[in-house]
Order: sequence, then structure tokens, then C-alpha cells
Amino acid sequence: MTGIDSAEEPMVTQLRGIDFRAVWQLTSMSLGVGVFAIPYCFNALGSLQGGIYVLVLGFLANTAIERLLDCAEIHSRSKYEEIAKTAFGRGGQFAMAFVIGITTFIASLSYLSSAAELLVCVTYAFLTGHESKGGAASIISKGKKAIVLLILVMISMPKLLKRSMGENAMISTVGVFCMSAAAIIFVGNCVLILAKGDNKEPSHEAGSPEHIVFNILENMATLAFSFSMVFAVFPLVGDKVVECGSVAAAARSMRAVVRTSIGFSVCIYLLVGFTGSLAYGGEIKELSLQNLSLQQALPQLTSAVVGVCSLLLVAIVGFPCIESIELFCKMANPNSTSDPRVAIVCIVAIACVGIDAFIDTRIAFALTGALGLSLGAYVMPSLLYLRLRDRTIPGSTYRFWSAVLLLCFGAVILLGGTPAIVLAAIGGDTPKKASE
Repeated sequence: MTGIDSAEEPMVTQLRGIDFRAVWQLTSMSLGVGVFAIPYCFNALGSLQGGIYVLVLGFLANTAIERLLDCAEIHSRSKYEEIAKTAFGRGGQFAMAFVIGITTFIASLSYLSSAAELLVCVTYAFLTGHESKGGAASIISKGKKAIVLLILVMISMPKLLKRSMGENAMISTVGVFCMSAAAIIFVGNCVLILAKGDNKEPSHEAGSPEHIVFNILENMATLAFSFSMVFAVFPLVGDKVVECGSVAAAARSMRAVVRTSIGFSVCIYLLVGFTGSLAYGGEIKELSLQNLSLQQALPQLTSAVVGVCSLLLVAIVGFPCIESIELFCKMANPNSTSDPRVAIVCIVAIACVGIDAFIDTRIAFALTGALGLSLGAYVMPSLLYLRLRDRTIPGSTYRFWSAVLLLCFGAVILLGGTPAIVLAAIGGDTPKKASE
């Protein structure tokens, strides 16, 4: 069998089944509370168009990770930053570590904030029998919210200290299945609404060409960022090196895992997106869970499950952030023998609490999150492959043109989707509709 391992590594050619533990770990990086933002995008884009976008974006996300795995096989690199260093030197390594660190930090903060919001609102509804219209901000003060966040961070911290994602595999599995169960409950509620004929009409707002383009870019970017599992691929490759015998074999074993994970995510997104947009139409909220009344037991349970899962998944989503900061420490002081991980986790935890409780960072987070995801998930995989590709490998022509297509799409998301998301975060500065 012809392989592309490095000369010093043994060939590992035996066939292996799909590692479903790795599938759930990879899926947990993307299948969080954001799945309930999909119906809003479907309503804004149109249900059919939204479904097509999800399918296309799933294909592009798979293509991006496949090209990164090609680089890992060719050059026997088990880390995203190491591939960037091979392609662009130490500066590339630094830039990639920064992109991964800042993007996954924002994702961790988002998960933590969502957990606090949902759990506070559910607790309030359960104890009082009333639903808060203004969310957690109308229930507790900023100081009390900081205390809640601190408690949640302290719950997450022990899991963030783990040295590999494999040690948190159970959290990933439980998180994915609980999020999927919550999604199915939401879908069941939407099916009941459709069966009763109580569904709402979709929004059909006329707008200027600028508004239409802005709307497409914003919602397409939101859907594109729902496939952020790229940041979890290489921690899993590193975990599988010992099992598979080489980096190249570990990278090969991840291909089926990636396809299964993306396929599973696409199915959930389509199911939630179609039923949510058809049932609630123009009344769908940006987080569709908010369309469920918390005065009923099942929606309370659903929101509580999503909130707890969001908290548990902080350990998965935040793992690449901790690894990147640790790499910065090693780059700054390569001769140090001390272990900075505990200090890093404590600093990140305190930063999460302080930033989320007291600082309005919507614009900064929208900008850095969109930039980080567009670069890390779409632009850099194509650039790295085009820089490091091996022209002698069968299928290299297809790989080349798929990387070019991916680069073009990444440029659209970077230059178009990012400004659209930032303008939406600012509010009021978006292109106006014709009626306005």
C-alpha cells in the first residue's frame, strides 16, 4: 500500500472502524446552544435556501478539515500551530496560536454566558411560576451575575485542567446526546404546532439590494460558524497517535470521524432549522428556545438541560484556548520547567467572569469571533494546503481546486460576513430596509 507517512514513521495500514467517542468529541465543539439559532437564520434566508446553505457549508467544512489532515499526513504534524509553522515559520505558528486562542476563548465565554442566562431564567420561572421577559438581566444585578458565573466557572475548572480531550470524552458524549434530545423536544413542539395549524407566517420583508445582501451575508456567516469543529481536530489527532502508531495514521483515522460528525450535525441543523422556521415563522426569536414558554414543565426541563450541557461543554470548547496560551508561555520561555496550566486556567476563568458580568463587549467579540472563525475554519486550511501540498499524491488536482474554492468562500465570509455580523452587533448601523 502506498502511503504518505514520513520516512521515520512506521506504516500502519490495518483498517479501523469509526471511533464514535472521537465523533462525539468533535461534534460537541459545534453542537451547542447555537443550534437553536438555526431557525432564525432559516426564516431570514428562506427555509429552502437555509437548508441548501447548511448542506453546502457542511461540505465546505469537511473540505477544510480534509485539507488540514492532508497537511498533517504529508508532514507528520499533530497540531494546527505546527502545520502553520511548517508553512510560514515561527510567525505562522504565533499567528495560528493567537487565532485559536482568542476564538475558542470567545466560544467558551459564549457557552458560559448562555449557561448562566438559561439556568437563571429557568430557576426564576420554576420558583415563581412567572417568566422573565427581560432575561437574566431583569432578574439579577451585575454583581449577582458575577457570583453565578464564578460558581459556574469553578464547576468547569477541574475539567479544564485535563491534559487531553480524551479525558473529557464522557462530557462530550453526554453533551451531544443531551443537546440532541433537547433539539428533538423542540422539533416535537414545532411538529405539534404545525399539526394544529397554529404555525405563523414567515417574514417577507421587502428591502433594498444592500439590505438583502447584508441579510444573506450575516445569516450565511452565522450558519458557517456552526461548523467550528476544526479547532478540536488536532487535539484528537494528538490523542490518537499512540493508538495508531504514527501521526499520518492518526490523521487518516480521523477522516471518517470528521465526515460522521459533520453529517450528524447537518441532520440536526436541518431538522431544527426547518421545523422551527415553519412553526414560528416571522415570530421566531434569535435563540429559538425563547419561543418556548418557561411556565410549562417540559420547556423548563429542556432549557435546564441545554444550560447544564453548555456549562459542561466549556471544558471541551475551552481546551484549545488553554493549549494555545500554554504554547505562548513555552515560546516566551522555552527553558522553563514549571507547569503554567493551573495559573492559565485561573486567569482565563477570572477573565470570563469579569468580562461577561461587567463589560459590554458585543462589538469586540463579534469582530474577533467572526475573524477568528473565518480565518481558522476556512481561510487558513486552504492557504496551508496550497503551501504544503504534495503534487504526487493521487487526487491532488481535486484537492487543489477544492482548496481554491474554500479560499474563495473563506474570503467572502472574512470580508463580507464579518462586517455584517459586526454591524448587527452594533445595531442601527445596518443597511436600511426600503420601508425605512
